Amino acid sequence: MEAKLFGSVVQPETKGVHSVPVTELAEPLPHEDYATRFFCGGCGTVLPVLREAVPGIVSSGAEPGPDQYIHTDRCDVCDSGFENARIKNIPFS
Repeated sequence: MEAKLFGSVVQPETKGVHSVPVTELAEPLPHEDYATRFFCGGCGTVLPVLREAVPGIVSSGAEPGPDQYIHTDRCDVCDSGFENARIKNIPFS
């Protein structure tokens, strides 16, 4: 049986109206090799970021602290790169 794969993967909506998922950002990181998580305001994706990958995302060279995350307007999931990446404090309630 022949599978039709072309066009079967749908990119997430990038309306930019996603709320910051505080609980998900504050969870412990899955491994010590991860520095933080990033949140894309465009598509709502939250993923952990390896320490070695941070400089490729945040152009300022800054390192996120333990209660911080990387906020982007676009990401590799919804676009072709990280747009307007900046380090922000996790907004604990």
